[in-house]
Amino acid sequence: MNEKKSEREGKVSAANNPDGISSYIPGKENNFYQFKVSVGQQQRIGGKGNKNGVAVTGLYTGGVSVGILKPYLLNVIDKYNNTFQSTYPTIVDSGYQELGAAGFFSGWNKLKIKPGLNAKTALRFDYGRFNESVTAIEVGLSAEYYFSKIPQIMESPERNFFFNGYVTILFGKRK
Repeated sequence: MNEKKSEREGKVSAANNPDGISSYIPGKENNFYQFKVSVGQQQRIGGKGNKNGVAVTGLYTGGVSVGILKPYLLNVIDKYNNTFQSTYPTIVDSGYQELGAAGFFSGWNKLKIKPGLNAKTALRFDYGRFNESVTAIEVGLSAEYYFSKIPQIMESPERNFFFNGYVTILFGKRK
C-alpha cells in the first residue's frame, strides 16, 4: 500500500484560521492510495563464493492494482462566518476562504475505486548471500496503469499512467 502525490503539491499556511495557523495544499482535489497484488519471479544472473563476491539477481513482477480516490477536504468559512468542509474546485467557484486541511480521517465516506495493472523489474546485488548478515541493494523500475484518469490537482493534467524508479537498501541478520 502506498500514496501517490502530485509533483505540483505544495503546502501553504492558512494564517486566518481562528483555531491557529493550519496548512493545506492549494488546488488539491483527491488523495490517491494504491493497493497492489503481484506475482513474479527471480532469476539468478551471477553467483558468488561463500566468503566474497556479489550475487546478482533479476526480478520481475506483474499484477493488479486497486486505486482509492479520497476527496481532499478543507475546513472553509463563508461570507456569513459559517465554517464547514468543502473541496476544490467548489471553494474557488464560491469564494470560500480556506482555514486548513480537514485531516486524514475526513472524506472516507466518499471513496472512489480505480482498478489498474502494475509491473516491476529490478536488479538485486546481494553482498551477504551465504553469511549470517543480509546486505543487498536493489535498483528497479515500476509502472502502474489505471483504466481511468486520476484527478489529483486542479488545472493539472489527469494521468492514468505512473512510472517510478527506486533504490532499496536491504540489511539484517539470518538465523
